[in-house]
Amino acid sequence: MFIFDPDLYLVKCNPMNSNEIICGFVFKKNEKYFLQDEKTKEEILINHYVISRNTGIKIKSFFIFEGDIVCTEKDKKVFGVVIWDDFLRGWAVQSNINFSGRSEINKVSIYSVAGNILLSDSDMKMFSQVNGASRITQALALIYGHDDFMRRNTGLTVDAHN
Repeated sequence: MFIFDPDLYLVKCNPMNSNEIICGFVFKKNEKYFLQDEKTKEEILINHYVISRNTGIKIKSFFIFEGDIVCTEKDKKVFGVVIWDDFLRGWAVQSNINFSGRSEINKVSIYSVAGNILLSDSDMKMFSQVNGASRITQALALIYGHDDFMRRNTGLTVDAHN
């Protein structure tokens, strides 16, 4: 028997004109996008261009979301980013720019979440410094399709031919 779990529809996003990260359910009203905060039930106007979807996977009772920076080793020195992979047709962890650096999320040991590259500039900068800004950050910018992502977070530009 199928049991409906509304928590699978949770998203993380930023309120309009803010870098705060909030979690809740997105809905559209009067041609604008809002999030109903899961804790306060308040309706908050959001930047609907950057929304992190819930993967449905929990680590230590917390859901993992698209764009989350995950620690894949106990010593917290190996990081990856949670992405949707069209080829694998599922969630994956991208640890480098090669396809071999992409693993199905259910085949990766995830120990903790260190941040979210889509929702936080400081998390993106931290991830870039830890992993060497150039190649992996370029790959993530290509995955998410915006050169502004690179300029804003690293000062670099995307070079798809490198």
